Amino acid sequence: MEIEIIEKRPSSEEYNQLRRAVGWGDYETKVIEKSLGKEPFYERYSFTARPNESLGSGMTIFWKG
Repeated sequence: MEIEIIEKRPSSEEYNQLRRAVGWGDYETKVIEKSLGKEPFYERYSFTARPNESLGSGMTIFWKG
């Protein structure tokens, strides 16, 4: 079996489908649409965009202390 991995931003419905699959429930479509694509904004404030070589999808901020 060959698996093809395609990197793309999920649609609102795909995002909710993934949330339902793990039991997290749905978000309203307008909430998802407003949040997608905001990574550059958060990167200016020291957030790290994911996925990367060690973390899954999302945004993370690492506190020094």
